[in-house]
Amino acid sequence: MSNMILYEPFHLIRDFFEPFDDFFVPIEYDGGLALDVEATDTEYKIRADVPGFGKDEVKIELDKGVLSIHGEHKHEEEKKDKNYLRRERRFESFDRSVVMPDDVLTTEEISAKLENGVLEVTVKRKAPEPKKEIKIN
Repeated sequence: MSNMILYEPFHLIRDFFEPFDDFFVPIEYDGGLALDVEATDTEYKIRADVPGFGKDEVKIELDKGVLSIHGEHKHEEEKKDKNYLRRERRFESFDRSVVMPDDVLTTEEISAKLENGVLEVTVKRKAPEPKKEIKIN
């Protein structure tokens, strides 16, 4: 009995998958909101998928050059029958901030729309200054 080696289940699993270590890449997800940012000559468009969120559940703010998007969604459901009671609660939230470039106009030049679970924020840009050409004499 003294020659018997005991393995914990974790060791058995680890030893089994060890030859495949190069194939497994850890995926990290911070739960943040993924954004698509598009820049044109006149505006920035920020798009985000926010399925299940209503217009009153999303807040957008531009302060000191930082665009912040915050969403919070609560859902409660209750179903009663003569033999059972089922209650479900779900809470989802996200926060995302983006430092905007210096050519962003004032907060009055921001618009947002939420359609079919896609949030689109449009921020107007200042017109580029004309290039100054210097002629050589």
